[in-house]
Amino acid sequence: FERFLENRMRQQFDLTGTPIELRFKKKD
Repeated sequence: FERFLENRMRQQFDLTGTPIELRFKKKD
């Protein structure tokens, strides 16, 4: 199930072109 969420998040991030790391850093 975790992999499914990761894939979904990756697709969204790929669409925006923003790396997940940068997103998490901004959130923190």
